[in-house]
Amino acid sequence: MHAFTNDSRYEKIAENLQENGKESEGINMCIMLDMLEESGIEKGRREEMSHGICVLVETCHEFGASISDTISRVAANFELPVKEAELEVKKYWEAGTVLK
Repeated sequence: MHAFTNDSRYEKIAENLQENGKESEGINMCIMLDMLEESGIEKGRREEMSHGICVLVETCHEFGASISDTISRVAANFELPVKEAELEVKKYWEAGTVLK
């Protein structure tokens, strides 16, 4: 694959499978495409969740909510553990990275 496209993703996935104790020899192009598609979907979900958290933090901040209340809201709305929600909220709250 790399020889035709100068794209090393196939090799990276094969290496990852081998590192996790799975055989990469039985993987055909359809399986590889499914894996790449799933990877893209997951990346999109993470980006959308990050954007949603940023919007919620901005809204809470604009309406004068405390940071602890905002953390609770993020944890509840995005089904995150409180510690993870705290990291996400602080990333936007302290940086002042509210949407413009």
